[in-house]
Amino acid sequence: MDDMRRNSVQRIERDKRGQGMVEFALILVPFFLLVLGIFDLGRGIYQQHLLSNAAREAARAGNTGRSPVEVCEIAARKSFVPNMPKPAGCTEYGGGKKARLDLLGLKVRVDSGEAGDVNDPVKVELTYQFKLVTPFIADLIGSGTTLSASSNMYVEYSVPTPNPLMPTPTPNMTPTPMPTATATPTATPVPSMCSLTTTVPRLNKKRGYYYTITTQASGTISASWTLPGSFEATLAIYAGTPLGAGSGESSSAPPPGALASDTRISSSFSTATGILPAGQYTVYFYNGNTANLNSTTTGNVNYMKSGCP
Repeated sequence: MDDMRRNSVQRIERDKRGQGMVEFALILVPFFLLVLGIFDLGRGIYQQHLLSNAAREAARAGNTGRSPVEVCEIAARKSFVPNMPKPAGCTEYGGGKKARLDLLGLKVRVDSGEAGDVNDPVKVELTYQFKLVTPFIADLIGSGTTLSASSNMYVEYSVPTPNPLMPTPTPNMTPTPMPTATATPTATPVPSMCSLTTTVPRLNKKRGYYYTITTQASGTISASWTLPGSFEATLAIYAGTPLGAGSGESSSAPPPGALASDTRISSSFSTATGILPAGQYTVYFYNGNTANLNSTTTGNVNYMKSGCP
């Protein structure tokens, strides 16, 4: 009788241990997939940040007169795609005004724009085929998901090189007139770089706020925008008033042809143009498709103006 009771207890203990192992195995698989999914999400956000930074750095290089091939090589190098060779091997096309690269899942397109034309800025576009490592999800998506980033910047005026063979005319000697008394001119304000802070109203998804400025001398325009968290958004600068005069809200997506722009998922955005002539320009703060902005935010614009507030 004692042997039968002891065998029964041992069999129950073995059954409990077996049940625990099965439950652990059932929990381990979903937990492992969750950890890999979080890892893939972090990799994707990091790679998107690298692409956005590469587009901005390459556009700045094009803004200073670099060739399309040089701008393309900078974009490829700054994207930090694994195993990217140096040089990457960008090729020129479009009569020497454009360059491209298709290598290791990365596509780069560069348009050098036209110096002095506010409607033809330098454009840099990058797309990257991002591959997931999470089982089942990677098999379901197949080749992965496509990440993209772009940046536009106005190309500064080209400075003509003086001809060394052109003779310099010798001035003729003329009599010096006697000075006459003149009235002391009234001092006029000299335009200088001013910093303007504007309050951006609460913006729902896919809505923006435009703000029109008038510069009173040639110079650069820069803008920044701070958000309460990470949002998919765009900060762009345009020539003229493509969204309307003054300031106000708009449901329009950022129109093409921006002089400078910053599009990504972040809590802080900034962009800057090259040297622009005096005139009217628009700064556009656009909330993308992530979530509603439930509070007002702060934007800052720097431009040439007489008599800063």
